[in-house]
Amino acid sequence: MSEYDDIREAVSMPDLCQRYGLEIDRSGYIRCPFHNEKTPSLKVYPGTKGYYCFGCGVGGDVIDFAQKYFNLSSRFDAVKKLNADFGLHVIRDKPNYRENLAAGKATFERRMREAKKQKERERAEKEYWDLFDDWQRLRDIVKRRAPKTPDDDVDPVFLHALTLLAYVENELEYAEMKRWKVNYGRE
Repeated sequence: MSEYDDIREAVSMPDLCQRYGLEIDRSGYIRCPFHNEKTPSLKVYPGTKGYYCFGCGVGGDVIDFAQKYFNLSSRFDAVKKLNADFGLHVIRDKPNYRENLAAGKATFERRMREAKKQKERERAEKEYWDLFDDWQRLRDIVKRRAPKTPDDDVDPVFLHALTLLAYVENELEYAEMKRWKVNYGRE
């Protein structure tokens, strides 16, 4: 079934008249909106049968009526109007150039933000693991070069490694907080 058939099945002429404020009398007639008249001459048929005006000779289905009533350029425009007015979701307008452009721009910006965030994560991970390796190396040097007894001479490499170890531990703690924030913190 096409959108046209779906609309004709979903919207009856009496429903259309009621929606657009056209009063149907007891015998099923309304005053024709397409020509001047004093007495109703447009017959509204129930269900999917449509309408016919005995005064001016126009007739058709709900789509024809909407096209003529709203002075629309095509039947498809009438289908879109009825779809929107009755909330049928039978068709969905295709996005126009501007909407496509805006959607593309939003997608591009989102991908750029994601790529930037991923680079930040990679940088934070690399920084953390580099500092962790330095910390382990310095810790091993401190263990190996530490004086065995209080009377042993203090190795200058031990003192230098001990000084650097305190600095690297501080940096490692900072890198760990940064890593957590990049991976789990809010923007």
